[in-house]
Amino acid sequence: MVRLVETGRLHPELGRIKDWSATAEVLEDLRDRRIRGNAVLTLGKDTAVTSSKDPKTVVTRYVEAVAAGDLPAIRASFSPEVEWTYPGDLPLSGTWRGRDAVVDDFLGAAAGKLFSPDAPVVIRLTNVLADGDQVFAEWTAQALALSGGAYDNRCSGGVHRAGRTDHRGARVHRHGPRSASALRLTGWVDPTGRTGMRITAVETIRPAIQPNLLFVRLHTDDGRIGLGEAFFGGRTVESYLHESAADVLLGTEDPAPEAIARTLTSYTGYAGAGVETRGNGAVDLALWDLAGQQAGLPLVALFGGPVRPSLPTYNTCAGPGYISKSVRQRSDNWGVPSAGPERWDDLDAFLNRPAALTRELWDEGIRGMKVWPFDQAAEATNGTDISPADLSRGLGVIEAIRSEVGLEMALMVELHGLWNRRGATTILQALEPYRPYWVEDPIRPDAVDALAALSADTDVPIATGETVVGRRGFLPLLERGAVDVITVDVQWTGGLTEARKVASLADTYGVPVAPHDCTGPATLAACIHLTQSSPNGLIQETVRAFLRTWYAELVEGLPEIVDGRVTATTAPGHGVKLRPGLAESDQVERRVTTA
Repeated sequence: MVRLVETGRLHPELGRIKDWSATAEVLEDLRDRRIRGNAVLTLGKDTAVTSSKDPKTVVTRYVEAVAAGDLPAIRASFSPEVEWTYPGDLPLSGTWRGRDAVVDDFLGAAAGKLFSPDAPVVIRLTNVLADGDQVFAEWTAQALALSGGAYDNRCSGGVHRAGRTDHRGARVHRHGPRSASALRLTGWVDPTGRTGMRITAVETIRPAIQPNLLFVRLHTDDGRIGLGEAFFGGRTVESYLHESAADVLLGTEDPAPEAIARTLTSYTGYAGAGVETRGNGAVDLALWDLAGQQAGLPLVALFGGPVRPSLPTYNTCAGPGYISKSVRQRSDNWGVPSAGPERWDDLDAFLNRPAALTRELWDEGIRGMKVWPFDQAAEATNGTDISPADLSRGLGVIEAIRSEVGLEMALMVELHGLWNRRGATTILQALEPYRPYWVEDPIRPDAVDALAALSADTDVPIATGETVVGRRGFLPLLERGAVDVITVDVQWTGGLTEARKVASLADTYGVPVAPHDCTGPATLAACIHLTQSSPNGLIQETVRAFLRTWYAELVEGLPEIVDGRVTATTAPGHGVKLRPGLAESDQVERRVTTA
């Protein structure tokens, strides 16, 4: 397979090919054959061309130069960007049938409902492939949709030496609202599966605003950047990525998430959410982001498409500084300012003004909230027991929430795995009259027998899983019936590759998933893609204190929450990117390892 044009540069394989005879045979078949997509063009040898950016000029001259093995002519004839708009101003030779007829070939009667009639469509030729039997071309089409949003397609088509135009699989795919990237055409693809994409740099960025967060960016030789992230111990994860993982990643061609996940799995440490697992999870997230960018699809589409149009969310009632200084889950790491609470400090609010906070969330359209009013009591006894006074104090928060809006608010109570079975049983039984949506991590999830016994002793649903790693960690919990909701953390379980398998395993046992989010903006976006594409996706955790402060300050492309519901973005990959200039800012620590 000869890749003739690849995203604005010559493919390095061209310099190593000695025998061009197969491509020369294809050249004859190219003449007067049409390559179809959202535009139709004819590659004819005898028709004069008036524009150096006409795709006929680019493709025909390029293929002729390749067939002759004339590398100087290849470089001279190649135009890295081919753009034209229609109708009316395209100097194409041969067949030009107009927008409506062409789109009708692919979309039928629905075509007239797609484009805004007065807006131009911009088309870019991006790729041409040829071998002894077939030629394949790819291009993009961008326009204004009737809905007012962006129409952004990647189109493809091929011709065979037998003379049959090939646009197999050209069909409509729906993946999200029509307002952006609502339709996509899929054509014949390179049978070798090669993309030519190689990882050329591993970059890490630690922002001062959230010291526990580490962004990971994988750079490729075709100019793409995949974004991942790790949370907790950012400096240590950074060292692992540059000193160990980079040796595996750099120079890797066509880095597939599944293959890389297997290669990076270490001989020790794979059973826990330690440095290697968190680092590998960040890499995996970046690789999926690259895969989506390369395919021109959001992750929810790569995962099989959404199973519902949007997801309900709940608000974890933390503050902007929550868990930012150390890796401990203790009240002295809650980040409540000593000078008094800040705006969006929902943690201080639920402890001291729970009714007012509940009303504020309700009025925003938020119909779920999570609080942890018993943690300080656990610190006093190491989780062995809870005094009547501490129990009453914690229940007072729950009572205030229920009194304000009733049972319509989905109320989650977080215990952070700080209790043993005795203390947890006391709390859960006291919570039963308040009908919590779930109680989360009442006991450490690796105490499977104790958790199963607790589940049998109470009618309160139990959620667990943010600190559980992989299918093998979740399997005993599911087999024992110890868990009602799986709260897998996409990062800490090793990445999206493993999290998808965890979701599928939970579905086998009839248990829903509600992924954890307190670990970064790219992770939140990935969780939404995962949950919306999972048949057992239940609800998505969010933290408005993060979304409205440091998430928004560090990245762009976050999914929008409207009336308490969220939809995966339709941008390729997970859709989140660092804000321009952040990597070069003096407010971050940056490290880059190159091949």
